Formats: sequence, C-alpha cells, structure tokens
Amino acid sequence: MTLTLRILSIGSSDPIHSAYDSFLKHHHCDISAATTLPELYAVPMSASWDIAVLLSTLSRKDLHESAYFVRRRWPSARILVIRADAQSLDDALYDDRVAPGVHPEVLLAAIQCLVGNRQRTIVQGPSPGC
Repeated sequence: MTLTLRILSIGSSDPIHSAYDSFLKHHHCDISAATTLPELYAVPMSASWDIAVLLSTLSRKDLHESAYFVRRRWPSARILVIRADAQSLDDALYDDRVAPGVHPEVLLAAIQCLVGNRQRTIVQGPSPGC
C-alpha cells in the first residue's frame, strides 16, 4: 500500500533542495514549504505533518527555533535535519540528520526510516538499514 507522506520543508530553497522536492514528489510525498520563521509560525496548528525537514540554509538560531517550534506545535511529526553537523542542536529536537548534498535516494531512505519507526509504509516500505 502506498501512502502519501506530508512533509513540511523549513528554510530557503536552493537548487539542491528543489531537486530533493521534485524527487520526493515523484515518490508520493506532498511537500509544503515555510521559507522563513514567520511563514512557519503562520502554518495552521490544524495542519498535520509526518516529517519536518529542516534545510541547511537555516542559521543555527533559526534551526533551533524551528525544531523547537515543530516539537511544540506538531509533536507527532518527525524532524529530519539536512546539515553537515547538528552539534548545536539538542538531540531531543530532531530525529535524524543527513549531510547536505546527499543523494536523493539516501534522503528518501532516511525519511522512510523515520516513518517506518511510526509503523507507516511508504512506496517500497522502510529501508532495510533502519
């Protein structure tokens, strides 16, 4: 069974992130974006997200603020950080991290792993490396 995943992308997009979005849309993901903190704060509380992806374009301060906000507003959403290091971010504020520029299939596998941990199935099911 194929389920559509609802993904909230947070941060300014760049060509790599745009390519990720296209790849994920092709793999049954519904992606919405909040490019700034005010846009994130304006997303309705009633919205439902499976995954929040924090982009590498966020400053350290905005990364922390975004992760904290998502944890408070949508506690069931998993948080995936795209960043070379997340050392400045408390482990409780995110679920997994991938490096910027990672191959889109690796990004999809990380998302599948996070969703698989919530007993959901996406396209081919959770990746075996989880």
